[in-house]
Amino acid sequence: GKAKLFSVDGTKVFYNNTQIFNRDQSMLAAHTFLKYNLPNDAIYRNECHVLDALSASGLRALRYSQELLTEYQHTFKEEQRQIKLFVQSNDYSADAVKNIEFNKQNQDQKVDFEVSLKDANLLLRENKDKFSVVDLDPYGNPSFFVDAALHGLISGGMLAATATDGLITCGRQPIECFMRYQAVPAHTQFCQEFSVRMVLAQIALSCIKQRFSMNVLSCFHHAHYLRVFVQIDKRSKQKSQDMMQNLVNIAYCKNCGWFEKGQIMGSTELQCVNQKCALCGHKNWNAGPAWSGMLGDEKFISNLQKEIDGENNLKLSQQKLIRAQLSYLKNEFDHFLYFDITKICSAFHLCTLNQNVLLNYLASLKRKIIPTCFSVSGAKSDCTSEEIREILWFWWNLMHKAGKCKQAWDFGEVKKIIVEKEDLKQILQVSGVAKIDEIAKEMQDEGWVGESTLDLSSFSKQEQFKEIRSQGLFEANPEKNWGPKKMQ
Repeated sequence: GKAKLFSVDGTKVFYNNTQIFNRDQSMLAAHTFLKYNLPNDAIYRNECHVLDALSASGLRALRYSQELLTEYQHTFKEEQRQIKLFVQSNDYSADAVKNIEFNKQNQDQKVDFEVSLKDANLLLRENKDKFSVVDLDPYGNPSFFVDAALHGLISGGMLAATATDGLITCGRQPIECFMRYQAVPAHTQFCQEFSVRMVLAQIALSCIKQRFSMNVLSCFHHAHYLRVFVQIDKRSKQKSQDMMQNLVNIAYCKNCGWFEKGQIMGSTELQCVNQKCALCGHKNWNAGPAWSGMLGDEKFISNLQKEIDGENNLKLSQQKLIRAQLSYLKNEFDHFLYFDITKICSAFHLCTLNQNVLLNYLASLKRKIIPTCFSVSGAKSDCTSEEIREILWFWWNLMHKAGKCKQAWDFGEVKKIIVEKEDLKQILQVSGVAKIDEIAKEMQDEGWVGESTLDLSSFSKQEQFKEIRSQGLFEANPEKNWGPKKMQ
């Protein structure tokens, strides 16, 4: 970014070089929020306050002071107003504050920039309804600071929170996860998205306790950490009650990764779920509560996309990656969790189902299927477990006859998929199967071939996946041993 960072001799300050993407997203989100979503209370006061509550090196707060506009123009009761920006950097470490003060003197300051040495919770409790943006970027989990952050936020303000304890939220230590987030993690392939939804659920529960509600603006999971951006409404108790419908437990299968929603939090009606997976028949496990609502606000995401290429004061080194992540998120923000066809095929002892076949099969059933920003091999769909088993049964027969699958089918009776003969040959061809004519004839004799309503020959949906995935969201690590390190 535009900030210059120096270290004072004899001081120890934590700096995380793996969080460049995080800081760039934060600059973009804060600027977009202040430009398009600034609360009326802040406009009425003619000032907006941005707090970096856990500053450490202070780089994030310094960038806020350098890259956000000094004033944001808004209309209040048909009157044009210039809303002045104030930035505050806070930390509980004297060394950190000494460094921030030193770096503050070495910047070309354009905004009112305050540095404080205080416990973050105490600072937020002492400044009720003051801040338009509160940024929580702790080493670990943010849950210890959320209640106080809600207290310090103005109604309509934005809370930005980071969690860097991916080992915990992805299910390796479920007891520790419950102690931190009051939620049971999902130790399966969609754990990254479920981690985001657990953190959102924890914030939502804090809101409900104070009769607040929240609107999720954006989020991401990158490398070993995640970040969420939520707007807090302090004035509608009804929205707070309605929000409880978005807090659910799930039942999920560790074998194939299939899942189904379970009990809604706060509901008196008992929601029974299957003890066994509806797809593969293995044992189901419990996880949650998690946020089942949207992972972003469509208008806010569109504004983020507009601002990343617009005329502003931001200096973003991760533009390409952010642009790719937002493209994914805009397609999937209203879908709950994803499945991984590679894991499902592995559970069924199959070589991976050809993506062309899967995409066009689901499209022919008028089912949505979209790629996800949380996994390179994941996809979200509104299809049922029965429909997945049908296409897998079809695929198993092809692979079994081609000699690529020697395991017996052990997943019950499944309805046959009827396909056109030429479609079947094309599927065999793109799947790299030899003896196409022999297998096609054998399948025809068994009743798989006939007049079909399915169009499996166009492979049109593949282009949609290629277009989004060509933007380069899933790239290799920039250097060896890239990831979280022990705090020095």
